[in-house]
Amino acid sequence: MPIQGGNVEYVMSLRDLLTGAVNKAKSATHGLDSQIKQTQNSLGGLQRQIATFVSVYAVFDFAKDSVKAFNDEAQQIAGIQQILKNTGGAAGVTSEQLLKMAAAGQATTTFADEQILASEKLLLSFTKIKGSIYTQAVPAIQDMAAFLNIDLTSATETVGKALNNPIRGMMLLGRQGFYFTDQQKSVVEEMTKTGRVAEAQGFILAELEKRYK
Repeated sequence: MPIQGGNVEYVMSLRDLLTGAVNKAKSATHGLDSQIKQTQNSLGGLQRQIATFVSVYAVFDFAKDSVKAFNDEAQQIAGIQQILKNTGGAAGVTSEQLLKMAAAGQATTTFADEQILASEKLLLSFTKIKGSIYTQAVPAIQDMAAFLNIDLTSATETVGKALNNPIRGMMLLGRQGFYFTDQQKSVVEEMTKTGRVAEAQGFILAELEKRYK
């Protein structure tokens, strides 16, 4: 059917209307694309800023922890040197030996060197623990602490008291669940009463190593 004059005007108006709507839609879409790209760029910049901040914070936090660990270690070393002086070097070890032992312990256990130094310093206060007994006791304490899941200070106090007074020490170890037979108690008592304290200490350490090493 032929399109008459009024109809032609209607169709043209409808076409113009549709064309205008399409153009507006394209324009809106283009604007939306631009906004999305701007938002993505902004988010990308924000992500980079956040990543930079996190990296800087991590470095700062690491540096802070390192300084604290260094200070803690320095304090323990100073304390060891002081107690060596106060006890007249009764243990028969030097601060250099203790530092090496702490480094070795840190390499083979979950304990930090400043923790081990603190344990060594505490053990120095038990003046009847000397020489090879002392150097043998340090790793034995670490093994005991790890096995029983207790802190080094508690383990050091227990072993220190046990070795400083072997007869009474067997009773103290019993409180930690480490029991000696009557025969073992008699052996330790005989050694201690006859002045062979180092042998009694070595006997106790050997039993500790059997259980916890």
